[in-house]
Amino acid sequence: MNPLEHPLFGRIEHCVRAWDFAASEKKSSDFTASCLMASTTSNHRLILDVTEDKVSPGERDQIVRNVAEMDGRSVSIFIEEEGGASGKDLILNYIKLLKEFSVMPHKPSTSKFVRAQSFSSWIEHGLVKFIRAEWNNKFFNQLKAFPNGEHDDMVDAASCAFNRLATINTWSTTGSFIAAGPSQVKPMTSKQIDEMEDGPFKEILTHIKNRPRR
Repeated sequence: MNPLEHPLFGRIEHCVRAWDFAASEKKSSDFTASCLMASTTSNHRLILDVTEDKVSPGERDQIVRNVAEMDGRSVSIFIEEEGGASGKDLILNYIKLLKEFSVMPHKPSTSKFVRAQSFSSWIEHGLVKFIRAEWNNKFFNQLKAFPNGEHDDMVDAASCAFNRLATINTWSTTGSFIAAGPSQVKPMTSKQIDEMEDGPFKEILTHIKNRPRR
């Protein structure tokens, strides 16, 4: 047996961290929470870490960055995309902030209660295991109170991670490593190029234009 293979759970196949962001910093609002969850070859789900913080947007960015660095590049990161332009801007911000990592948006199409149903069923059948840690009591108290508890941010993050692992096969690419394809790469306009030539890229672009062609 591989030394990394657990006799009951098997090997870890995939690992994701899902984030649930608080709408505000008010005392009564939910926290910014995340859940690191793994799937295994024996079809279990392992909860490896759960975080919960009440922070400003700037502090939140730093926490997300620090956690990503601790998790490593093999962990896929999921962030909820809210409706409208602000939701898209938030995702774009994190794609840039976490440029070395795999960052994916998820758009909930159902209620929190419905999204947690499959996760709840797996817990009921003993297929979800966890690492003993300081976050256990808070997390379990939210699970017991859900969906009527004062806060449900940790549960939301966990159910998101669970649902993302359930659809892991849909992430794979077919025929190309670049899933979006070259059609998503848009050319710069003449105006954009002129603006660059007037700025700090002028010398670089001049060298490129003058480079001998084979």
